[in-house]
Amino acid sequence: MNKPPKIVIITPFESRLTSRGTRLPVVADKLVEKGADVRYVTSDFSHAEKRHFTREEIARVGASVPYRLDVIHVPAYRRHFGFRRILCHLVFSGRAYQLLRGHVEPCTTLVIPARPPELIAATARIKKLHQCRLHMDLSDLWPQSMEGRPPLLYAGFTAYCNAFQRRAVRQFDSFSHVSPCAMDWLRIYGIEKSSLFIPLGFDLARWGTERPPKHFDPAHPRLVYVGTLTHHFDLSPLLLAMKATPHATLTIVGDGDREAQLRELARTHSIPNVVFKGRLPPEGVVLELDRAHIGVTPEVIRYGTLPNKVFDYVASETPILVMGSCDTAIWVQSREYGWAIPLTENAARDWLTGDLLKSWNHAHDLLHRQRQDYSKDTLYDRLIERLINPC
Repeated sequence: MNKPPKIVIITPFESRLTSRGTRLPVVADKLVEKGADVRYVTSDFSHAEKRHFTREEIARVGASVPYRLDVIHVPAYRRHFGFRRILCHLVFSGRAYQLLRGHVEPCTTLVIPARPPELIAATARIKKLHQCRLHMDLSDLWPQSMEGRPPLLYAGFTAYCNAFQRRAVRQFDSFSHVSPCAMDWLRIYGIEKSSLFIPLGFDLARWGTERPPKHFDPAHPRLVYVGTLTHHFDLSPLLLAMKATPHATLTIVGDGDREAQLRELARTHSIPNVVFKGRLPPEGVVLELDRAHIGVTPEVIRYGTLPNKVFDYVASETPILVMGSCDTAIWVQSREYGWAIPLTENAARDWLTGDLLKSWNHAHDLLHRQRQDYSKDTLYDRLIERLINPC
């Protein structure tokens, strides 16, 4: 009788302890359902909330998941970009290496995300010791996803990432990716292997098999943005365009580093048709999207994932407005799920005053017919099959 495939998932901030980032936890659950022997290694720090999880939280989650959960203590940090975060990554990667060294069999598969770079190097070292297999899930791509930082800082960060990644990435046996630009990232490191395109998708248990019907009123379009408010997603041009288009409304669901700046922009320019809801529970997000006509994603950089918000919009059958030159714009346009425009105030104003009814109806009809294709249940089966194949 064949032994069940052994799979170790290692990721610092994505686990059942957190309320955000469910891709690898869902993969872990599905692997167990398929009979795999799964071990999950993560940290005790919440990247979203900037706090350590309590012993009680860790014990409760550890008892609820169907696999072994190892939680590594790491230093805290408060800023997304800084020395303390790098220290956190170094400690996590070093302790994960110590935890697994000597306890990995040759036919074990280690699964990690594409960041942090320190973890890529640590798992490549484990492979050299134990001849195990490595799989990388390409989501946030470093250093490219940090574009937009001051040039000198970005150059230093690029050199730091490449010091860990240049050789280590080549040690990986297989890849999956959530956004087409990942293939460019692989070529930078001389990788010509194929990679499975598995977008993030949406949780069918949260959104259900059907959504309430939507009816678009072009005289009063209701736009919504769902997600963190960071430099990666610049809502400023759209906010300024809203002042000139009082017939439209924009609801912003989420918080983050740029929330105060955006609130001040709306106050200074007296833009009453922009509503800030702050962070909402998952059921609150569902209600807001069911009310909305159009979901917005204004992306500053090209390198990145097709973000979670995009699949929230797909799940709610909400046509999508992409602002900026990015993979999301290419994806939405190629599937005719909405619109792609430049990330400027003028472009947003012209779009808001244009004739949207026909294109909205077309996009909504496609989303209604095709949304099921983007549920995690549908998408992740191919990834699970790739991971459970024996050596």
